[in-house]
Amino acid sequence: MACGIPVIGSQIAGIKGYLVEGENGYFTEVGNPYSIAEKLLEFAVSSKENKKRLSDNAFHSAAPYDEECVKNRWFLFYRVFQAEKPCSVSKDRDIYHTRNKVEKSTLQKSNF
Repeated sequence: MACGIPVIGSQIAGIKGYLVEGENGYFTEVGNPYSIAEKLLEFAVSSKENKKRLSDNAFHSAAPYDEECVKNRWFLFYRVFQAEKPCSVSKDRDIYHTRNKVEKSTLQKSNF
């Protein structure tokens, strides 16, 4: 995707979070080679405009995972924890509360 190449992939865990059918690539049936061939053919015979659109969308879909963006997010993540006071296990057992606190703080401090 980062190279502007539409993805043709199976509907498995990680891919489902990134791929949008017909927008930045195509889904195939898990373990079905005919499904892969069908999607490759669908892409091959599509118009130049559609190929360009898929390529552009694939490139833009990968932008949030650019090395610099990810590095900045991790930096902010660690900075938030570094600024926090140590918490008591008995007082702050709720991990979701802590995660939400970090997410809100990170979003307020960044342009993401």
